[in-house]
Amino acid sequence: MNEVTGAYNETYTAWPADGWTFRGWKTYCDYTNVDNTCSFNYSAAQVAFYESVPPLRAEFIEDCPEGETCIESLTPLLGAVTDSSIKIWQANRGVANFVVRYKTGTDPWSSSAPTIIDGSTGWAATIPLTGLEPDAVYEYETWLNSVLHKTGTFSTLPLSTSSAPLHFGFGTDFHHFYHPFNALGAASEKGFDFMLLAGDLMYADHPPTVTNTVDGYSDRYWLTWNDPDFSALAMSTPLFMMWDDHEIIDNYYAGMVAAGETSDRYPAARAAYDAYVHSHNPDTAPDTAPLPGGTSGNVLYYSFSAPGADFFVLDTRSYRSPNKPLDYPGKTMLGTVQREALLAFLGQSTAAFKFIVTTVPFALGEDSADTWSNYQTERDLILSGIDGIPGVLFLSGDRHWSGAFRFISSGGYAYYDFLPSPTGAFLRPEAAPQVNANPNETVIYTAGTYQAIGDFQIGYPGGIPTLRTAYVDENGNDRCVITIRSDETGVIPTAPVAACELGPPVLSILEIKPRQITLAWNDVLAETGYSLLRSSSNSTVVNAAGEIVLLDPVVVPLGMNVTAYTDINLTPDTTYYYQLVAVNATAESASSVVSTKTLMVSSCN
Repeated sequence: MNEVTGAYNETYTAWPADGWTFRGWKTYCDYTNVDNTCSFNYSAAQVAFYESVPPLRAEFIEDCPEGETCIESLTPLLGAVTDSSIKIWQANRGVANFVVRYKTGTDPWSSSAPTIIDGSTGWAATIPLTGLEPDAVYEYETWLNSVLHKTGTFSTLPLSTSSAPLHFGFGTDFHHFYHPFNALGAASEKGFDFMLLAGDLMYADHPPTVTNTVDGYSDRYWLTWNDPDFSALAMSTPLFMMWDDHEIIDNYYAGMVAAGETSDRYPAARAAYDAYVHSHNPDTAPDTAPLPGGTSGNVLYYSFSAPGADFFVLDTRSYRSPNKPLDYPGKTMLGTVQREALLAFLGQSTAAFKFIVTTVPFALGEDSADTWSNYQTERDLILSGIDGIPGVLFLSGDRHWSGAFRFISSGGYAYYDFLPSPTGAFLRPEAAPQVNANPNETVIYTAGTYQAIGDFQIGYPGGIPTLRTAYVDENGNDRCVITIRSDETGVIPTAPVAACELGPPVLSILEIKPRQITLAWNDVLAETGYSLLRSSSNSTVVNAAGEIVLLDPVVVPLGMNVTAYTDINLTPDTTYYYQLVAVNATAESASSVVSTKTLMVSSCN
């Protein structure tokens, strides 16, 4: 592969093998262009951006066997779920009769009414399944034109009034250059009750910018979501979604016309969003507020309930005032109707935790024209309206680095904002928090070195509603864990600011020699040192849980920020077991056990 450091001009051609057809370019060149050539003509500045992303990729599809009718399809997607219903969504590139069959336990199969997928539906359709049992596992099948397409399982939620534990995920930012979405692969292993994908579900404006047509925007959703990890998650975990700016154009506000263009992109972007996203979100009422470009439709913001939690998911784009000039009275991100709906919803909620999902950070940890730091008049209106409602906290994304914040409102109430970002896009170094400008804000955690999901669990230890928040990397490892009670957010603070707990270090074998083994691990946040434990095979047992336990291990103390160690003077051709423990003054966290065998001594001189 050539290293490019300056301006770059080149043309590439994709040639399909026999029995295959060129589908389109997956990076850089236009996916909707069936021409199998892709030409680069980029400046040195553009090359500086591209050097951090994957190479040019083309997609091919297998030809349909003679005499058969084939329909190109995405995998089905599980949408909004409740204790008695779920939505199942499907997209095709051809007319299809879409049916879902489903059953629980030994019950007979039930079948939905058929739905036609064609151009009038945006080549996508959603089937709602209602009258389901709460907290039940269902098998399902999707059928297209009377042919079995996919099979899977889903679970309904427990009754929202129950005290059942809740486990859900959160992700944001999905760029087609960054397939596969490994962090979503990690999410699939978590067994979430559902997952929120909040903002930048695709990038319409990253090269090439899509045409200002419904088909142009729809194709970018298709391209982005046609990923093995996204597909596996969508078929097994119900998804709640919301757009941000990149599903329209960068830093979009209502009525914005992008530089060099002559018309607002909102109408075309909105039509594609309705077909690909909003149709499988919770149902909403017709919008009475004016929308950009004379668009009409239902409101995109919505609320839903689950055990121990209520959620209000904000639309931060459809009613937004221009990002610049800086804040002024009347400047809005939500519009009056949406803001009042939010406050009314929170005012009547009796859930232990009340989550406000905003696609841009509510905390002021980064000064940006596109975030709430530039809409502080409306932000203060929201805070004054929710001060005194316990259990309120924020979930946000967008920044391409992860953060956790606690801030104090002007009324003296404490709130938390959890920001796991990005899940499937490029990383930015975490911004230097604006702590001097915001003395009432505490930065608990920032990181810009891994793609992230949020892992949220609500439980009731000692009868107290408690939220465990974990920032999880693309390999499924907890990088930071923060635990708060419902009486620690949305209240006058009496407890200290929550802190990251020690996450388990991930231990791996780096090098093996006859008489030495080198190990490496990630540096755990908040550790003050490590202890490395070692045993040989005759000093281990397996406990009832199937875990290896080291007996009377050799313990090697290691200092703060150490991330590698070479164990020497070992016996050749011998198996050794290692475990690493991170420690600080109040806690310790151990890795899983790893083992390896030293090499035999070579007989060669």
